[in-house]
Amino acid sequence: MQPNLKLLLSLLVILYSIQFVKCTENRLEQLERIVGKLQDTISMLSKDNANNKRLVEDLKFKVNEQEERIGALEKGCKIESRIASSRAMKKRVGYYNDSFNEAIEDLNANMPFWRKAFEDLNANMPFWRKKVKPNTIMKRTSFSDRGSSENVAFFAFMSQDLNSPSVAHNLIFDVTPTDIGSHYNKYSGMFTAPRSGTYVFTWTIYCSVGGYVYEQLMVNAEVLDSSNCNADGAGWHRSISGTAVTQINQGDIVYVRTHPTSLNKGSILSSSSHRSSFAGWLLF
Repeated sequence: MQPNLKLLLSLLVILYSIQFVKCTENRLEQLERIVGKLQDTISMLSKDNANNKRLVEDLKFKVNEQEERIGALEKGCKIESRIASSRAMKKRVGYYNDSFNEAIEDLNANMPFWRKAFEDLNANMPFWRKKVKPNTIMKRTSFSDRGSSENVAFFAFMSQDLNSPSVAHNLIFDVTPTDIGSHYNKYSGMFTAPRSGTYVFTWTIYCSVGGYVYEQLMVNAEVLDSSNCNADGAGWHRSISGTAVTQINQGDIVYVRTHPTSLNKGSILSSSSHRSSFAGWLLF
C-alpha cells in the first residue's frame, strides 16, 4: 500500500507543477515527458488494482475453505460424541447382563434348596388342604349371595326438636337416610324384624340446657335397655348414646320411648349440628 501512496503523491505534485509551466516551445518536450510519466504511473496503478482484486478473490476462496473445514470438524466432533455415548451405553448394558447372569447362576446353584423346601411344605400340608384341587377356586359367601331379603339395616333421625315429651311417649325418628329392606316405619318410629336372628340397635338423644329425658329401648312390651340424658345445671346441651345386641324373632317390634313413670324436663333436640337418632341392623 505504501508504493501506491507515493505514486499518488507524485501525481499530485506533477499536476500541481503543470499549472506553472509556461506553454513555450522549449517546454513542450518537458510536458510530453511529464505526460509520459503520468501514463506510466496510471498503468502501474491499474496493475496494482488488478493485483489487489486477485488478492481479495484469493482471500475469499481461503475463507470459504476455512468455513468448510470448520463445518467438517463440527460434524466430526458430533460423531465422536455419539460414539462415546454408544460406548458408555454398551458398558452399562454389559454390566447389567453380567449382573443378570450372576443372579441366574446363583438361582441355579440354590435350586435344590428351594425344591426341597417346596417338597417339605407339601409333605407337611394339612390333610384338608391336600384335598383341594389346584384349579379349585374357594368362594367366600357374602350377604349379597344370600339374597336381598337377608340385608337388613336402617338409620333414622328426628327432623326437628321435640318439646316437653310426655311419659311413655314413642319417639318418632321421621327421616330415614338408610332403610335397607324397608322394615322401619318412619311414621310410628318402630322397626319390625323380617326374620329371626341377632340384631344390633343403637340410639342417641340430645337434651336441652337444664333439662333431662329418660329413654327406654323396647322389644314389643319388654324393656331391653335404658338411658338418661341429663343437662340439669349444665351450661350447654348434653347427649346420651346406647347400644344393645339382642336375638329377636321374626315379627318382633323394636322402638325407643320415654320412661313410663319418670318425668321429663325440657326438650329433645335434633338439628343439622346434633341429631337425635335411632339405628339397627341384622348381625347374623
